[in-house]
Amino acid sequence: MKPTLLSIAIPTYNRANFLDQNLGAIVQQLNAFLAENVEIIVSDNCSSDRTFETVDRYIKSGLQIKYIRNERNLGWARNFTQCFKMAKGKYVLLLGDDDQIAPGGLKTLLGYINSSNYGVVAIQPYGYDNDPISEQPKAKKTPLVYDDNNRFILAISQFFTLTSALVLNKSLIRNVNPDDYISYDLATFHLFLRASLSSKKNLYIREFMMASKRQNSFSYDFADVFIRQFWTIVENHREFGIKERTIRHLLRSRILSYYPFYIFDIRRNHRAEPCHVAQLLKNQYGTSLLLKVWLLPILVLPYYPALVWGVCATIVGRIAGGDGFRGIVFLKNKIKSFIGVR
Repeated sequence: MKPTLLSIAIPTYNRANFLDQNLGAIVQQLNAFLAENVEIIVSDNCSSDRTFETVDRYIKSGLQIKYIRNERNLGWARNFTQCFKMAKGKYVLLLGDDDQIAPGGLKTLLGYINSSNYGVVAIQPYGYDNDPISEQPKAKKTPLVYDDNNRFILAISQFFTLTSALVLNKSLIRNVNPDDYISYDLATFHLFLRASLSSKKNLYIREFMMASKRQNSFSYDFADVFIRQFWTIVENHREFGIKERTIRHLLRSRILSYYPFYIFDIRRNHRAEPCHVAQLLKNQYGTSLLLKVWLLPILVLPYYPALVWGVCATIVGRIAGGDGFRGIVFLKNKIKSFIGVR
């Protein structure tokens, strides 16, 4: 029997509508070659909606799905790591139930991983609000192969905690315990770090082929997860090859181009106490001048001046971080939605 090349493992819980769209996007892209090389797993965390009926409908239509229904809700982290453990493919994509592979993306991905051996294949993601197809940025860029794994980590640092955008070579990290960070909200981030650091070759597909539902999971404390937990995991990977210069660059780029939008969103929607977020940032960055002049004003200024500062910092930071095009497409779609253009 031919070994499985790719496992697409989808952990899910009470999102039958999103799961339906996700599986539908996969079905539309499958052909005989893809079907024989791809394993599809759905791990249902004891959903109370129509998840079973949705999966069963696809199975009856001929889609080969390995369906697991947990007897109880294991929590999202254990459901994700359970998926990784069950996957038989050389490569594993942990695909969020509310995310989708854009049309043509699966064929493109299989073409790359069938012809070479990478530690991680990163797929350029984009956010969507309503329709992942019409909101897809149209940009074709040559994929980049990185022989320096630290340079690769920096190149995709804007989205390297998004599991749906990362295809991991499981064969390189069979000795890594998926449950090492099971108590963290970034429970699978270490799998990406270990896979990329274990390989001399990683690939960055720079076409927008992974649609990620915007702001669909806010049950966590962003500041605790992406400041305290994130940096703890990064620091713990020094021994596996992440370099001091890489960490320094990450520290700076997070302040400049990653954190502004999320800190702005926290302040705008009152998702956390500003003083709590500010303290976590100070714990990590100390007396950093960039922290004081770039991020802290979003948290300490009066509400409306803080929002203005946040918008400006987000725009400038995204452009400086090379993410201006995606931002332009985002604004275009927002304007079209506002004026009712379809």
